Amino acid sequence: MINETAYVSREEFERRMRALEGEAEGEKIVTRHILTETRQNTGDLATIKAQLTHLAGDMVLVSAALNNQGTRLNVLTQDVREIRTRLDGMDARLDRMDGRLDRMDGRLDGVDGRLDGMDGRLDGMDAKLDGMDVKLDAVLTAMRALAPRDPIAGAES
Repeated sequence: MINETAYVSREEFERRMRALEGEAEGEKIVTRHILTETRQNTGDLATIKAQLTHLAGDMVLVSAALNNQGTRLNVLTQDVREIRTRLDGMDARLDRMDGRLDRMDGRLDGVDGRLDGMDGRLDGMDAKLDGMDVKLDAVLTAMRALAPRDPIAGAES
């Protein structure tokens, strides 16, 4: 038995050959397109890879800078804690000093009051001395007026 599909006419054969050639040509076109795109993508991938390598280097630098900044931040945080501790101690000392200054201010107010009293008494004494000075001048004037004049003492002088 011979398979009937194995025998085809020349026209059918040529038609099938043209179809196969068309399919082969189409596959060649697709393959060429794929190769062209692959070449372009390979260039793009190389560019992307170079950029990623550059970014990786940048990330290493950024990571190092970040670690450095983190260390600095830790040091600054410790410094701020130390400053706060010192300020708390200074606040306590300032409170004690403020209390002492308030007590001294009260004492100075008392001394000021006593000095004002002394000033008033000195003003009174000054007024009395001025009065005594006036009286002494009057006494001396009176004594000079009443003193006998010695003609001999006046001539010797």
